[in-house]
Amino acid sequence: PEDDIRAFKVFLRDGLDRVGGVIDTALGLAAGTGARLLVMTHALTIGLGQMAAPSDVVDRVIRSDPRLAVFECDFAAELAGALDVAQTLTLALRRTALMDETATPSALTAVIGLGRRQVETLCREHAASIAIVNGPEHFVVGASLPQLVAIEAAARAQGATRVVRLRISVAAHTPLLQGASPRFEAALAASAMCNPAIPVLAGISGAPVRTRETAITTLATQLSSTLDWLACMHAAYEMGARVFLELGPGKALTRMLL
Repeated sequence: PEDDIRAFKVFLRDGLDRVGGVIDTALGLAAGTGARLLVMTHALTIGLGQMAAPSDVVDRVIRSDPRLAVFECDFAAELAGALDVAQTLTLALRRTALMDETATPSALTAVIGLGRRQVETLCREHAASIAIVNGPEHFVVGASLPQLVAIEAAARAQGATRVVRLRISVAAHTPLLQGASPRFEAALAASAMCNPAIPVLAGISGAPVRTRETAITTLATQLSSTLDWLACMHAAYEMGARVFLELGPGKALTRMLL
């Protein structure tokens, strides 16, 4: 079995070298970086446990053959200085609790096929807000439940090609959650969050976030402010990104990019 595993891993490594080389060339990366990026992306997609703790026989094969070093999945360098798992989960739970405590009965609806000015007018007329900008004619709006029903009907009447209620029971990224933002900011400020190792694009503007202070303000603000996915994609492209990887199931974000 070990010989079969080794042969399969070598086959995979050869494929990684070829595809990784294309990524290295396209992005101007150091040789071997693309292959490592593919392995780490795979680990994030299928679950870190499976990659970081392989079966004994697979682990033996990988560690005994220097050609297979690329398959040793270690995020230590990338996670240096980052929040630990306990702190991250604590903040995530605090964020969820604050959103639930603050929000009135509300929800989100996707509106596709109308321009921004049309959607903004509908929001003003029906006490709603744009929660997410996904594209020039693709928006998510949020409001209290009665107002959301009204804006859905109005959007259809104005010619929206799709109006879809999302399975989210709170109008996230709208002023209905203003009370949650300062309380979440206080929780973030009390954490061990540090400056990002690499710039992260702010969801509310697409601007690069480089400091702890900006990260805290941005993460808190976006609870009750519009997320501009379109601006993030434009910013990434202007910064030179030409390859985009979507982690996790589905292709929703990729479709928006295209």
